[in-house]
Amino acid sequence: MCHPVVTATLGVLSAAGGYLQDNQAVQAQKRANDRQRALVRQQTINKYDEIALKRQADRAAASREIDKNKRQALRRRESARTSAGERGSAGLSLNALIRDLGAQEGRANEGVRDQVRFSNAQLDTAARGGELQTGLKLNAIQDPATPSPFGAARSIAGHATTIRNELIS
Repeated sequence: MCHPVVTATLGVLSAAGGYLQDNQAVQAQKRANDRQRALVRQQTINKYDEIALKRQADRAAASREIDKNKRQALRRRESARTSAGERGSAGLSLNALIRDLGAQEGRANEGVRDQVRFSNAQLDTAARGGELQTGLKLNAIQDPATPSPFGAARSIAGHATTIRNELIS
């Protein structure tokens, strides 16, 4: 059987070592949580970048579509003027046809703009959803409680009292 002083000394060392080990484990978990938070933030940034690229692509496609509509409308108007000139007719009917072609172009371009607005609304919704998901993910990461040095100190003091009492007796 061990001498009570040795047992109490081992208790002191065990309490101090346990505290240090618990503290190291907590610090390691906090570092892992910090890495997880950084990953969640990076995923959010990537999602925003993806949304921004989608917006740019939508705007570019809309611009190309509007340009195509303008070229087609111009060709149609020129064709109408040429046809009218070849037939020798002009005037009110030609002007009405050209106005009608312009209105068709305007409606087509407005449809393209509507599609862009709808796509932007969807992307805004996706961005808000991403913000919500980020918040939920970050809130789900819980840091562990730091071990109390007072618990270790109480245990050490108890063992130290045992050592003192053994040495006195």
